Amino acid sequence: MERQSSTKYSSTEEPTSDLKPKGQANRLLSTVMMTAERAVDSAANHAKRMIGERLESVKRLDYDWDLRFDAGSSLMFQSLWRLVSDCAIEVTSEDDGQQFGLKTPIVAAAQLKAKIGDKHVSDVRIDGVTSDLTLYFGQHLRLEVVSTSSGYEAWSLHAKNVQIIGRNGDTVVFSSPKST
Repeated sequence: MERQSSTKYSSTEEPTSDLKPKGQANRLLSTVMMTAERAVDSAANHAKRMIGERLESVKRLDYDWDLRFDAGSSLMFQSLWRLVSDCAIEVTSEDDGQQFGLKTPIVAAAQLKAKIGDKHVSDVRIDGVTSDLTLYFGQHLRLEVVSTSSGYEAWSLHAKNVQIIGRNGDTVVFSSPKST
């Protein structure tokens, strides 16, 4: 007995399946993409809780960068970062320890803090594809945390009872448990 395929072929059409109505795969892909966009949107909305906070400290730990803000938020990452103004790249994580013909090597943490000064976070954005994180300070400075791995977490942000972890377009939000 010959087994019949569930797929029909016509000389003028692409193969179609009786099991999958045309367009079902496109609808599924759309749903997955919309869900991912909502997750990034949700993470970005949670991250925007930092708006108005002031950078309090920047520390270089062995391999991590630790940024603390005056309202209790914190940002930890091992990724590359750069501070960009309207005119130029002001300082980057790659500058740390470089001398560039100066009398002393650059201390990137100190320069980052000095250049941002008392400016407050004016906006926060998360790239939906790469999970790159950008913190805006005033109108003319932005701190870009650049994801440099396709598998490891790029950054971890704690902002007002929420932890957000960014990893290659897969941004995860955890709410802190409510105290009883």
